[in-house]
This record gives sequence, structure tokens and C-alpha cells, in this order.
Amino acid sequence: MSFDITLITCSYDTPKVTLTMLKSWKHINSNITNNLLLIDNSTNEDTAELLHESKIPFYRNPDGRHYEGVQIALDKCNTKYALLVDTDVIFKENLSAIVNTFIDSGCAIMGEECGDRGGSKLYTRIHPWFCFIDVEQVKNKNIKFINMDKIIKTNSGRFYSAIPTSSVVNGKKYDVGATFYEDIIENGLKAFNIKLDPKYYFHYEGLSWQGKSGNAQLIEINRRNLIYYSKEEMKLQHEALSDWYTI
Repeated sequence: MSFDITLITCSYDTPKVTLTMLKSWKHINSNITNNLLLIDNSTNEDTAELLHESKIPFYRNPDGRHYEGVQIALDKCNTKYALLVDTDVIFKENLSAIVNTFIDSGCAIMGEECGDRGGSKLYTRIHPWFCFIDVEQVKNKNIKFINMDKIIKTNSGRFYSAIPTSSVVNGKKYDVGATFYEDIIENGLKAFNIKLDPKYYFHYEGLSWQGKSGNAQLIEINRRNLIYYSKEEMKLQHEALSDWYTI
């Protein structure tokens, strides 16, 4: 069985983490698709070199923002559906039944809804680190992953330029993926709220930034996450990827 779906992800200075996520997908979900759109936003060549060595297709967007990378991937996507994930996701259980649920729902986006977090008042969004998207519906309505007018109007830019780790931001803001969700609803399309973490995947949030945050609590969380993540990485170390993924 295979589906008309593409795996979309954006990497940022985390070559081994990116590779591990891709190994995890192949190990658990190889029957679903091998279509991949990977946008490398890294500031150095380490990720690109590792991807070249593993013969994994990707596009470069050096030092690009995450939302820019997602939009590039959505624009390039030729399948009807996409699964957008962060590179620090590890897949735990086959998603075939979940993909069928999404297709049968007719929704434009599916994943876990979230709102306020980190002491800030935030508009609702689907977790952007793991969400199914009906690319065809979104493109037909000309919906972009970020609505810059809304970002500027609410002064939400900080959530797109840096992770706010130490202070509360005044006023209600749009975090990454929130304008996308809102524009989907405002255009008369449907969203499906479903919790898939941790049964189907686990998100080791912040592997690329928590350790560099300067926040003692986040640094400790990152240290503990790395212990568990390293065990997952070891399980997948012999998973071969060469020439398996295609655009």
C-alpha cells in the first residue's frame, strides 16, 4: 500500500537528528510513501554533506526561517497530501490507519490543536511539528503557511525570529502555524483535532535550541531528552537510506 502523500520537513544545523528522523520514518512507515521534501535551512554545510553521503534529496535555503522552508516545500509538493514534521520527531507506530482517517475526513489539516503556552496568550493552531495537510485544498484557496499581515498587525514577529524562552509577550500572538490554521478555517475548510503523541510519534522538542537557550531549566530538559533520544538513535543506526527517498 502507498498513498498520494509527501513527507515534509525543515532542518536547521541538526544533521544527525535529521537523519535519525528519516530512518525512523522508513523503519516504521515504509509502506506509506518514500516521497520527501526536505528543506535545509542550516547555516553550515554539515547537514548537506551528510544528506549527500546518504543520497537523500533536499533543497538548500541557507539560514532561512522555518516558515519559509515549509512554504517552499508546500509550493513544490506535487502530491495531494503532505505530512509536515519536525526533524526531532521519532515515529513509534505505523500511520497507515491515521492517513486513511485523514483522507476520509475531507479536512484540510489534521493534528493536535494547541493554544496558550510558555506564559503567552496564543491563537489556536495545529502543532506544526506534526500535522497532515491537504495540499490541494490549501493551494486552491491560495492559503500560505504564514499570513504576514496578521503577524505585523499583532506584532507576533518574535515567535518567528526567536523562541521566547524567558519572558511573557504582551497581547495575543500568532505562533508558527497559527495564521495557517486560522486562514484554513476562515476560508471555509475543515480541521481535525486528534492527539497522536506519544502513541504514533514522540517529539523531542527543542533539540536544536534548548541547550543553547541560556535557560537553566530548558538546558536540563534538553540534557534529559538527549539521554532518551540517544537510545532511539542507537536502535536506528543500521537503517539504510541510500537512494530510498525520492522527490
